[in-house]
Amino acid sequence: MKNYQTLFLYLFLILSSFACSSSRSYYPTAKYSEGDLRNINDEDILKAFEAEPQLQLPAKIAWYNMSYDSLVFKLQMPENKQILENYLLPKSLIEGIDPLFPSQYQSYYSQPIDFKAIRLLAARAKCDLVVLVSSRFGEQQEWNIWSTFNLLILPAFFTPHIDSEYRYSAEVFVFDVRNAFMYTHLKYSDTKKSTKLTASQAPKNSKSVNENMINEATAYFKTELQKLFASNQIN
Repeated sequence: MKNYQTLFLYLFLILSSFACSSSRSYYPTAKYSEGDLRNINDEDILKAFEAEPQLQLPAKIAWYNMSYDSLVFKLQMPENKQILENYLLPKSLIEGIDPLFPSQYQSYYSQPIDFKAIRLLAARAKCDLVVLVSSRFGEQQEWNIWSTFNLLILPAFFTPHIDSEYRYSAEVFVFDVRNAFMYTHLKYSDTKKSTKLTASQAPKNSKSVNENMINEATAYFKTELQKLFASNQIN
């Protein structure tokens, strides 16, 4: 009897490993913060209401990646008569982490960043705008009817027993470095599904879907940012 229990436990562990083998997700490493909320007073609120757009083009843009995927790199504007320079603010100075080692900060819990410190660093780099970019990707896997064949173990490598749902969301905030006026807050979200994936296909498919979602978000944000720079809101 114990042998059968051991066998079933062994099968369960193997099948469970297939269920989560291609799970791929990441979350923002940082969240917006104005410092200690206890120190915010009526004067701070009044200043926020009184802030007005004051940017004169051409401008220098400071970018900050609140996550770690490639969206912030794809969004950087081509240098032209309106955009003099794109400067990527280092995460090591703000969050104390190295983006070359993402496994260190894949977490459900985002650390608050001091927005005033980001503005100060942007000012020291002689930038006029600061753009915060935040993104998140998640994958939810379920087994379909093909998973019944996995009890034989070997078919688990070949049967299309995985159905996956992918979710991607991203946000872009554009602020004036001098007075923190927010020119725009853009949001993007998307959901896609893939069915009948094998254990070997699932990881590759997840990576491919994630990259496609990033590209689609890039196209949307770039269009909206170009509209912003062409409007009277920023001139």
